[in-house]
Amino acid sequence: MPDPSAQAAAALDPARRYVFLLMDRFTMISFAAAIEPLRLANRLAGRELYSWRLIGPAGFEAVCSNGARIALDGGLEDCAREDTIIVCGGVDVKRATTKAILGWLRRQARRGARLGALCTGARVLAEAGLLDGRRATIHWENQDGLAEEFPDVLLIHSVFVEDGNFLTAAGGTAAIDLMLRQIARDQGNDLAAGVADQMIHTAIRSESDQQRLSIPTRIGVRHPASRQSWRGWRPISKIRSAPRDWQRMPRSRRASSNGFSHATWAARPSAITWKSGWNARATCCSRPI
Repeated sequence: MPDPSAQAAAALDPARRYVFLLMDRFTMISFAAAIEPLRLANRLAGRELYSWRLIGPAGFEAVCSNGARIALDGGLEDCAREDTIIVCGGVDVKRATTKAILGWLRRQARRGARLGALCTGARVLAEAGLLDGRRATIHWENQDGLAEEFPDVLLIHSVFVEDGNFLTAAGGTAAIDLMLRQIARDQGNDLAAGVADQMIHTAIRSESDQQRLSIPTRIGVRHPASRQSWRGWRPISKIRSAPRDWQRMPRSRRASSNGFSHATWAARPSAITWKSGWNARATCCSRPI
């Protein structure tokens, strides 16, 4: 038998609806990271707090970047003013951005709908002129291109950004943090924390958290020209411990005893080091031990 108290609460607080605009070759991970917190919030609350609708230019199917096909609920029809529209970007978003999509987004903005974007979806909002003079973020790989093409956008390197009626997330798992923020605001921190636990997402990030890259990416060792010298690293947990008197040894002997004279790099405790090195960590990546 339905719970009368739950029915009364649902009547007083109708479900908030999210409309996901799936661009051609959208990124599955960002889309899933945004929609799953809504589903889990409904499950934990025992009632429908959120509903969603999937739309796209074709109106019947969208293909994501991994080749999977997603059935759509409809095309580019007008949304309610209370809806939140999320543009799910992905690969080659510039080609996928059509005049019909840009016109539709501008029309929904004029109607007062809240607009958001995941991954490269921010570029779609920027091309529509909806982010001029506003703070926004985009995946780190696309930041330079967005800044050059749309200089009026106030680009922030955070995992997600909220500026008035506009939401942007950097891509990947950043959408989880953005949606947890919405759930916490709508339903309270306890429910948002419960959703995070269900997703095994323990390190909840805020708008002030920056997109952080791994040390190899930051210093460019993923480039083929410099990859050769990094083939020897492996997790510190796999390296034998340093001798007890290691720190009392002269620096020259340290280098000769552990087989290298380069710096030991560490993005965080137990991160990475050289295969032939001891379990020693540098406090700064640019300072040798």
